[in-house]
Amino acid sequence: MRNAFSGYSYQKQVTLLLLTIMDVERNISKIEIEAKTSDSFDDLIISTNSESFHFQIKDFEDVSVDDLRIQNNEIFIKGKPHKLSSKKNVLFFKKTSIKTK
Repeated sequence: MRNAFSGYSYQKQVTLLLLTIMDVERNISKIEIEAKTSDSFDDLIISTNSESFHFQIKDFEDVSVDDLRIQNNEIFIKGKPHKLSSKKNVLFFKKTSIKTK
């Protein structure tokens, strides 16, 4: 738990949100923080009775959709590769620039 609170400034907020959801809604059966995995989605792993979600929390400033590309089981963020997990991947950014029409 300590690593989740010493990471990026908003990483502790995401962790607290998920812990609160776990406590209140009772749908989350397990939360792993800074898990040991073979992929880059290891900041948080949330398990329910039927699914597993792997989270990566990035401190990149001002990421746009154009900065993201998925290829061969990797997501490239501003050209830097990050290996995806075989489960459901969730990516958090500090700030994004997504404009809707």
